[in-house]
Amino acid sequence: MRTTRPAAALLALSLLPAVAAGFVLPGPYVIKQAAKAAKARRGVQARYAITTAHGAAEVAVRIDSGGIAHLDTRAPPPEPRLVAALLAGDVAAVVAHIGADAFATTLQRFDHRIAIAIGDDVGRPGLPAVWVDRERFVPLRVVAGEVEVRLLGIQGLASSHGLPERIEVRLRGALAWAARLVAPPKR
Repeated sequence: MRTTRPAAALLALSLLPAVAAGFVLPGPYVIKQAAKAAKARRGVQARYAITTAHGAAEVAVRIDSGGIAHLDTRAPPPEPRLVAALLAGDVAAVVAHIGADAFATTLQRFDHRIAIAIGDDVGRPGLPAVWVDRERFVPLRVVAGEVEVRLLGIQGLASSHGLPERIEVRLRGALAWAARLVAPPKR
């Protein structure tokens, strides 16, 4: 029996998810690509409006020429070093800070993006992990113990510099600190 082209195409498409699910980029490669992507953020400045349990404020984010993010605010987030490293795109520092296993990677979906979760192991939930966008290699999410940091809206207004439109820090599942971009990033 001879298969027609449409039947062969359907057969190939049915096998594709099984093949794609088994292929995840290794953590060290993702960390290296994220470091390359982070270089585009150097010299960028942005302003965010902050909402906390204590009221509202503003934060100025500045990423210096060395790739270090500085948060200028009177209302710092919980885990300010972690948030600053994420905004700078320093995935290696984040992985080291939370103690994630750089060699354990899985594919996940977050904020309408496909992400590579470094440190996440499907068989062992609850491990510290950094989620990195599969296409742009920018960090999207960190889960470490009772702390979760989400960088939302990467595909939107601030995407040319890899900065998020919104930042959320959650402690034990409750929103503790949130920031919303109020002015587009500039150099």
